[in-house]
Amino acid sequence: MFESIDLAIMLQGLTNLFTITNLGWLFLGVALGLFAGTIPGFSGVSMIAIMLPFAVRLGVDTMLITMAGIY
Repeated sequence: MFESIDLAIMLQGLTNLFTITNLGWLFLGVALGLFAGTIPGFSGVSMIAIMLPFAVRLGVDTMLITMAGIY
């Protein structure tokens, strides 16, 4: 089952995650998600819908990291 996992690809993904830019966007996403969670009637999904026009200008990996942080 786990014979097909390539550790080099996993290491490349982790290296890409821990760049300063991606960590900054992750922190921003978590902060926005926490902010959205404190407002009654507003959720993380609503914040993702608001941030989507801004996030599509980012790279695919950075956009997914930001959206995961918000959710």
